[in-house]
Amino acid sequence: MVSNITANIPDVVLMDIDMPYVNGIEGLKLIRKHVPDVKVLMQTIFEDEDKIFDAIVAGADGYLLKKTPPAKLLEAIADVVQGGAPMTPTVA
Repeated sequence: MVSNITANIPDVVLMDIDMPYVNGIEGLKLIRKHVPDVKVLMQTIFEDEDKIFDAIVAGADGYLLKKTPPAKLLEAIADVVQGGAPMTPTVA
């Protein structure tokens, strides 16, 4: 994962918390360590306060639930690129 990101340096990474091998929070920490300027938008099914807090503390730039409509997801990506911190309203 990190080698793909360091080789391509994307503007935004959409990261899930529940992933194989490395969970999304640990993946986020790795991204922050190697390419700190990449925007990371967490997109997950978890509304758990501890997971949200852990993601924000680890450096997530935003947190959206997977049920976010596609148009809102595109808005959130644009928002995070412009320096915003998009959050699903129920999460915020």
